[in-house]
Amino acid sequence: MPEFVKPPDFKNNHYKKIEKDYLGFFATTANWPPDKDRIEISDLRHVFFELSNLCNYASIHPRCPVSWQKKKVILSSKVVKSVIDQLGKGNFQGYIAFHRYNEPTNDPRLFEFISYAKTHAPTAKIRLLTNGSYLNQTMVDDLDAAGLDILEVSSYFPKEHQRLIKLKAKFPYKVFYSILDNRKSIYLTDKLNLVKPCFAHINDVTINCEGKMPICCLDWKNKVVFGDLKKNSLESILHSHFFTQTFRALTKGKRNLDICSRCDWSR
Repeated sequence: MPEFVKPPDFKNNHYKKIEKDYLGFFATTANWPPDKDRIEISDLRHVFFELSNLCNYASIHPRCPVSWQKKKVILSSKVVKSVIDQLGKGNFQGYIAFHRYNEPTNDPRLFEFISYAKTHAPTAKIRLLTNGSYLNQTMVDDLDAAGLDILEVSSYFPKEHQRLIKLKAKFPYKVFYSILDNRKSIYLTDKLNLVKPCFAHINDVTINCEGKMPICCLDWKNKVVFGDLKKNSLESILHSHFFTQTFRALTKGKRNLDICSRCDWSR
């Protein structure tokens, strides 16, 4: 059997033009003020809505946490729109996305949410990450009409990869071949004793399908939760003692929380 060769990433010209600014937008030690004492909505770089715990590829991806889910959970539209409203009022200028471990194109509300975000958080940019299984030229055109700003596809099959790179988009579009990591076992990983700053609390703001705000996408069991957006505003969660204490520690490289002590990522 011939050795598998990973297909090269595809980036259209629109994506190539914005890639440097897009990647450089996220917070790092180099561009974060050391005397910052609390986070405001305008400081956030990326907000993810996990629209459900459903993915059409879950059954063939045993490494994915969704493959373990037994109860179907759908994120409330009220939570999505309420948070988008708060982002708009808070002058959020980062990216809004609709994935975590779900497949966003599974959700019939996706186009409505994109349009709502463009109207109610006009300074934000809308990003979509999908496995591309439902993606075709009609959907790409409809996403453009809804106001999508950037489309990224994690392809999992060589034949599918070849189909996806032929689609034409008027906005930045990237297709990359994806191999799932071992994040399902992160809670069992040995503690690493790293001193390494992380900005997941800004770059990776996650709202899970229950409407709660875990520390980051890697915490798929939702063991560290900052707050419940069905009960509290986004701003009140950002200003809470636990969130503030956590961001101060992580920006200094202090990985005091159990999951952080087992992680070598710096998001």
